[in-house]
Amino acid sequence: AGFLSAIDWALAVDEGDRPQSIAEWRAKLKSDSTKHEPGPVSQQGRHQDEKTIDDLPNHPPLKDVQKMLLSVGLADAARQLGVSAGELDFIRKKYSLRLPKHIKSIARKKINGKLRTVVLCVVALIVVGVKIYVDRTEKKHQEQAALEKQRQEQVAEQVRLAAEQAALEKQRQGQAAEQARLAAKQAEKQRQEQATERARTEEEILEFYMVEQKPELVHSVNPAYPEIARKAGLTGKVFLKFLVDKNGQVSNVTVLKGQEIFRQAAIDAILQYRFKPAKKMASLFLFG
Repeated sequence: AGFLSAIDWALAVDEGDRPQSIAEWRAKLKSDSTKHEPGPVSQQGRHQDEKTIDDLPNHPPLKDVQKMLLSVGLADAARQLGVSAGELDFIRKKYSLRLPKHIKSIARKKINGKLRTVVLCVVALIVVGVKIYVDRTEKKHQEQAALEKQRQEQVAEQVRLAAEQAALEKQRQGQAAEQARLAAKQAEKQRQEQATERARTEEEILEFYMVEQKPELVHSVNPAYPEIARKAGLTGKVFLKFLVDKNGQVSNVTVLKGQEIFRQAAIDAILQYRFKPAKKMASLFLFG
């Protein structure tokens, strides 16, 4: 009854006393039905608020009311009979009168259309939500893939740098080994040259005497260590040739070999030497 009342409200577009909403229409129908509920019985044996087919204006036959309902519908039939749609609907229900099927079909189509619209809206929302979720998931996967690719590139770069550093370290070690080998070879060569030079010098600088008694050293002085050589940590030898005269003093000093920085200190020291002169003849000899 409520469903058909809503249909009557939707179709009664030209009715002057039409309520503004379905809720008001249902309230009006409820009040009308309350008015037609059985009340106290009158003297004539009828309920005071009950409506019957006889209460319609001009007292149309029941079959004419049925035809009118089937042909024009509830709203138009009520307007032609001069009653409200609610009163006519009450009478229709009382006598089980039928409404035209197309009215129910139209109402059903309207409801189905609204349901279809709601379903489509819900489906659209679901599709949009799924698309947003898929897009976000895909974007997140792309970002993760980009980060993973960047991390792999960083790892590859670190591996490449480590390999280059290892190669440079190996090259440095090779160069250090080569320098050590060359230094050892140079040191060995220098040692051999020094040994050869020392042997040759010892062969060249020989003491010889043309006297019966050699000169004897009675006084010696250590050479002064040059300050520059001390700071630089230098050491060395100086070979001298000199003459011991008849008084035992040193003269005619000549440098045979030695570093320049030590030569003057050696000369100054040898000039302070004193000897016991040799016997027999003038003595010319080499002393180192």
